[in-house]
Amino acid sequence: MRALKTLKGLWLALVLVSGSAAVASSLPKPIYLPEQDRKIEGERPVRLVIEQSQIDTSFDLGRVAFAGSGGGLLGALIVAAHDDRRKTMGLAEHDKAEAYAGPLRSALRDFDANALALSATKAGLAKSDWFQAQAIATSSDPSSAGDAAFAAANPSPQIATIVYRYELSPDFSQIRVLGEITLTKHDGKNHDADTAPTNLIFRQRVLSVVQLGTRSYEPRENVARWSADGGKLAKTALTAAFGQFEQLLPYALGLSEKSVGDLTAKNHEKAFAAGFYGPLIAKTGDTPGDVLIWSDGLVQVHTLP
Repeated sequence: MRALKTLKGLWLALVLVSGSAAVASSLPKPIYLPEQDRKIEGERPVRLVIEQSQIDTSFDLGRVAFAGSGGGLLGALIVAAHDDRRKTMGLAEHDKAEAYAGPLRSALRDFDANALALSATKAGLAKSDWFQAQAIATSSDPSSAGDAAFAAANPSPQIATIVYRYELSPDFSQIRVLGEITLTKHDGKNHDADTAPTNLIFRQRVLSVVQLGTRSYEPRENVARWSADGGKLAKTALTAAFGQFEQLLPYALGLSEKSVGDLTAKNHEKAFAAGFYGPLIAKTGDTPGDVLIWSDGLVQVHTLP
């Protein structure tokens, strides 16, 4: 499996199924919000979290099965931030990927990915006909303590948290933005920051991929393409990948039991894109590889010319 580096203290740790379709287990439910839970008194506080300060890397560990591993969208996997097996086995690959990424990180030093995330999130939530978002609070703290403190400071029947992560694929041919949106139900009262009650009522994970149209088997050559001309191509890809959340967020929030059932029906048309396989939702561009598919979550793929 392709293991992605873990965000500290966060649910959003992911494993990609190597060279093949995503498989097996489902995204942890509930992946859609029932109609009766969509209407609340007032607006929903929203916490947007991006922990990283630069583009991340990922690496391929081969077919290593970690405790708790599953499949579906990105092969969703919850792992501890200090999983010793993963740390030991991945250290060399991690160091190699970090070295490759150096030139691109230099080119992106002054690029504001956080602003892209905030802009797309604002626009996406505004397109939902029921969400009713308050002003979005940004944070670099993905911890449960950070969630509890935010909930304690923002008493509301429901609170939304959206966590983003952006990274390079192991072969550096893709730039990917991963997002997870959750809704938790609260009693609306003030609580201590360490004990604010939560009840998960919605969780959906979304992946937006922008890939090179012409890719090399040599990672350094792919990095060179992304980094050329001050990182122009990488900036274009990140802008496009984050920008897709303006459509992906309202789509995810609009899912229902029926729409998920339709997507997962055995006779639904399937598609393969960027290493993922699943029911085709839409062809989204002039390039054949530009598609939106379902793989226990939304996967949007765009291929650069």
